[in-house]
Amino acid sequence: MDIIFVVAASFIVFIALLIIAIRCINISFNADMPSGRLLTRTELRRLYDDLNTNDFLTTPVLYINIFSHRLQTEDVYGQSSRANVYLEECVKNAVHSAGFLGACAIDGHNFVLLASRDNKQLERFALEFAATHDLPTTLRRIINMLDIHIGQYTPVNSEVSFDDAVDHARRASLHARNIDSRFAIGRYELLQNVYDNEEMKKNLEQFIDDNRFFTVLQPYVSVSDGRIMGAETLTRLRMSADMPATMPGKFLAAINSEHLYEKFDFYVFNKCCEWISCRRDRFEDLPPISCNFSRVTLSAGNFAERFFETTEKYGIRPSQLIIEVNEEVPETSVDVMLRNINLLFAAGFPIYLDDFGIGTTSISDLKRMKISVVKMDRSLVTDLNLEKNKIIFKSLVDMAHSLDMKVLCEGIENEEQKKYAVEMGADIIQGFYFYRPIGVVEYDEILEGRPENDGEEKPR
Repeated sequence: MDIIFVVAASFIVFIALLIIAIRCINISFNADMPSGRLLTRTELRRLYDDLNTNDFLTTPVLYINIFSHRLQTEDVYGQSSRANVYLEECVKNAVHSAGFLGACAIDGHNFVLLASRDNKQLERFALEFAATHDLPTTLRRIINMLDIHIGQYTPVNSEVSFDDAVDHARRASLHARNIDSRFAIGRYELLQNVYDNEEMKKNLEQFIDDNRFFTVLQPYVSVSDGRIMGAETLTRLRMSADMPATMPGKFLAAINSEHLYEKFDFYVFNKCCEWISCRRDRFEDLPPISCNFSRVTLSAGNFAERFFETTEKYGIRPSQLIIEVNEEVPETSVDVMLRNINLLFAAGFPIYLDDFGIGTTSISDLKRMKISVVKMDRSLVTDLNLEKNKIIFKSLVDMAHSLDMKVLCEGIENEEQKKYAVEMGADIIQGFYFYRPIGVVEYDEILEGRPENDGEEKPR
């Protein structure tokens, strides 16, 4: 028993001495820090390498990401150098506190900090960084207009290089920005998702130029007789031959963030027109296909001119093409958008209003736009047990009909939903119950075999 006690006591003393030694090492590094200045990136890398020699004692890395885009539209932009000086002082003060071992400026006006291993207040530091309550009014205004997000990454082992750790922390800061948070910790799944998004943004325009996108079609079905009324054009991305297709959820966010709405919309529009032109002689009564346009694209001053030039080039008739107005991003000019939509409507092109019933502008759209069909959002048919849903759905259908508009109900996946949509007065139905999104070859085969759909479920 005495031997066990001695061994246990010795082990406890060893652990205590180890902890003290680690704290002393951290203190010594603080003491060696050059007074009154930040390190260079090379110096901070050397410090990182010296600290990370043990897999179990890696050093947390913080990346302070400062976005100043809001200053560019304000009269304070010329004074942003005052903000940079203040932020640098904040970083210096953090370094010379007990919780941080070193820091450097990076990527222009951002910062990287190395935290001590026993610093448990990193999130608190992030939330309190660059506090403005004691600042002069003008400087406070400038700092408050900055978009500051801080990411933390703690290396999983000593093999993680300084540059990789910094990049992981930077990606964590981007994730913090994406979720509208001041602080985020980088973990594998999160970092991989941010990496995928960054790679998408970096290569998106090249994917368009290389024609890596392809279209699939999801038919609309008439409630009255079950025939195909048309088809919605959906876009997929094939990044490489050995990879599965990338769904819109992955690349639409990149299109939005990179402001490529107009380029992408007209790229897909040309594909739609080309598809129609290749089939108008093959099918005498070719059903129309729809093409989505963002409100940003529809707000462009030369939109109508480009649209009509393209339809003339491919010989497209209004009966062959549907224009879908989506709600993913708001218009940049209401007046210009309305003028463009009204020009298309006057020329005979049907206008479909997408995602009706969930957007903040849907009701006002009915008042100001020339609309042919409203597409009821799928969320209105997902929970049929709620009586409120039925009342809302029926009211929206009746309102559209009273305005001489037809109603398309999307997201129909079973017989119950189909009956519900029919009972509520829908004119057109779309969903997996009838057709999943299909390739153009399969769609051609369906058109060749018409009349095929009698309103009953088809194999999927």
